[in-house]
Amino acid sequence: MTGRRRTRTWLAALAIACVAATAQASLTAGAASADPRVSGGSAASTKDYPWMVYVGRFPGDGNVGTCGGTLVAPNKVVTAAHCVLVDGQQAAADTMRVIVGTDSVFNSIVSVVSGQPDSSVVGVSSVWSHPDADVAKHLGDVAVLTLSKKLTGRATLPLATTDDSSLYADGADATLLGWGRTTDTAGAHPSFTQLMGATMHVVDTSTCATPWGMSDELQQQVVCAGGSTNGDNTDACHGDSGGPLVGGGKLIGLVSFGDDCPQMRAPGVYANVAYFHDALTEQIGS
Repeated sequence: MTGRRRTRTWLAALAIACVAATAQASLTAGAASADPRVSGGSAASTKDYPWMVYVGRFPGDGNVGTCGGTLVAPNKVVTAAHCVLVDGQQAAADTMRVIVGTDSVFNSIVSVVSGQPDSSVVGVSSVWSHPDADVAKHLGDVAVLTLSKKLTGRATLPLATTDDSSLYADGADATLLGWGRTTDTAGAHPSFTQLMGATMHVVDTSTCATPWGMSDELQQQVVCAGGSTNGDNTDACHGDSGGPLVGGGKLIGLVSFGDDCPQMRAPGVYANVAYFHDALTEQIGS
């Protein structure tokens, strides 16, 4: 089984001056038609998860690359490497934006595309992706964004460490968050108008290694969760990439790849934050 990335590029506008209203109708309709969301989830709020952020890539051609991210320091966001790598090249910092403190990111996305100011939008001053990142092989799928300003007073989420083995145990509770699509139906859009969340359980990596045909190297770098295993029937979808998998009040994983949602024939796969702890911490402290 070949895993599909959970990121997509969405047409937000061709010329915002004439399509903002059309885009709003299209995206809102797409979100409203998908129920439940995050493939088995329900509405969530940044009031409860203040470190949850939207990560967007705005290359200037009217398209928007949609991902999630986690605020781990006042000016640092952790996301997936495949969210910032385009055809093997790292995205320029000035094409990246982070949206904070809002459950609906739609209006802020429109503001960015149309060049309008928006207090929820924060610029990115630098982008780091793991030097061993290999999008095709799903390896090294972690990245750190340095924000153009510090978000003083906003809560951050600590990283899991190698001492947090209990958070990665088979059956451990975990929570997934994101603005991604809720179905793989053709034409469906991410749920830009509502942050979604889902409770699921960690699945032993050896259990999900076989259906995904994982290499030994990849097995060390990931954690699996959700799918139809343990009766969860929850999964991430396109647009959730880079978003957090949270356990025990810590960031334990980043949405990496998975099955066509919501088929859930195998658990979803997440970059293992504890495995990458040292590399991430070095960047967060820089």
